[in-house]
Amino acid sequence: MTCREELIADALALLHAHGFTPQIQENGKHIKLKWVDFGRRYTLLLSRTPSNKQARQQSRAPLRRLLRNASQNGRARCLPDTMT
Repeated sequence: MTCREELIADALALLHAHGFTPQIQENGKHIKLKWVDFGRRYTLLLSRTPSNKQARQQSRAPLRRLLRNASQNGRARCLPDTMT
């Protein structure tokens, strides 16, 4: 599995664990994962060619932050204890 595929799989696993079904767009320079939560649209950009060892952590951080903030505002569907 390539690093790009790992990034996509990690993001999809996190989103599916929270009850979201994102759309994947692979046109352009970045891969875009799009989902809707209570009428609000979100987009996560992933690098097509990650270039360093920390790419996995750097791509997960914004997604985890979005999901955590949504739960604090009462918008997220379900968040396990592992997100804190």
